[in-house]
Amino acid sequence: MYQLAPLPRRAHLGLRLGPFVRGRAFASVAQVTDDGPAGRAGLRAGDLILAADAVSLTEPHLLGAAVRACGCDRPLLLSVRRADETLALEVQLEPLPRESHAGIDVDHGECPWSSADGTTHRLRTIVTKIQGESRALAPAILYLQGIGCESCESPLDPRHGPSLLTAELARCGFVVQRYERSGVGDSEGPPAASLDFFAEVAQARAALAALRARTDVDPRRIHLYGHSLGGMVAPLLAGPDDGVAGVIAFGTSGFRWRDCVLATTRRQRRLGGLDGDALDEQMRAWSTFGDAIYGEGLTPAEAFARAPELRRLESAQNRGDSMFGRHVSFLQQLDRVDLAALWRSVGVPVLVLHGEYDWICSAEEGRVIVAAVEDGGGRASFAELPRVGHDLRAHESLITSFKTPQAGVTDGHLASVVAAWIAANQTDVPSHAGSGKTQP
Repeated sequence: MYQLAPLPRRAHLGLRLGPFVRGRAFASVAQVTDDGPAGRAGLRAGDLILAADAVSLTEPHLLGAAVRACGCDRPLLLSVRRADETLALEVQLEPLPRESHAGIDVDHGECPWSSADGTTHRLRTIVTKIQGESRALAPAILYLQGIGCESCESPLDPRHGPSLLTAELARCGFVVQRYERSGVGDSEGPPAASLDFFAEVAQARAALAALRARTDVDPRRIHLYGHSLGGMVAPLLAGPDDGVAGVIAFGTSGFRWRDCVLATTRRQRRLGGLDGDALDEQMRAWSTFGDAIYGEGLTPAEAFARAPELRRLESAQNRGDSMFGRHVSFLQQLDRVDLAALWRSVGVPVLVLHGEYDWICSAEEGRVIVAAVEDGGGRASFAELPRVGHDLRAHESLITSFKTPQAGVTDGHLASVVAAWIAANQTDVPSHAGSGKTQP
């Protein structure tokens, strides 16, 4: 029986961590919220958290796992190094507050999805809409996030890109729904990083069904907004029977996954200062590594064991059975998806957006999507957003977008472009569409 008790709010520490460095068994504290749980317990920026509830922090996810397991019912015991002193601090966690935007309601809900073993779990849904009730059913947008397994909400960060974008879209008159992946944020279920691509699509379908079922949403005017990887998931939800009115893909590649990885790796290495023979040699290593992963079905650990010269590619995000923070099976399945064929089959208008200062995805990769849609007889548009980076923020230059992304700002232009395109491409879908397709 589906659980009737509301999905509980997760606990939080009230701090921001610095980058995790492989080989160091600690998490560095970059910033502490003064009135948050960590600040009240005495943590400071610059502290090194060595362990949480006696678990050594040898991996980047372990602190979050300890917070999740602890909850708000008892203090979390942290072992902290400050200068030459080791401290034992007890932190009484508290529920994470909700986002707050002027004139905007942020509703928390939930939707069920079934994992591969048949177990039903609940995913947190986060709906952003203009304050006040309207008698008319509103158009809606389902936000499909990128590859990272971090939370899609960040109420303690007033500059969080997805939060600001969804608030801006709400001000344009849309009901916008995000959802937390399995095991992320408030959501139940196994960790998202352990699941495959089919589970990703199943969760997206569950979220789409929940949005369609809302009593304040016009089910004939639901659009998909896919950010990066989310744009690769979007065409799987935009077939003839899915009932969506259109698709917006931002920072999304139309290349096959392995080719997308090589293209973005070369781009980032160049921005990092690598060039010439050194760049070519590293790209040959990545190509060989990709052949082992995608062509032969090996894990990174197996590939490194067989070819030790490739171990220089190992990192906290690329080791064991994981790549880019996801289980290797996720990426192997994604690589087998014929993205071009999927885009050719999309029967609704498509808008492909590319940021001028996006260092993850190129304009060429976005234009490949447009060409595929048009090749299938569909309608597609391409728009370049001046100064915008992959993080949805405006930047001074491509190099600052890459090296100092925290300096970017959200200027509202992206939301206005999306709203104007949807208004110009209003398309009703058949009333029977999207009535029963729930599995990938």
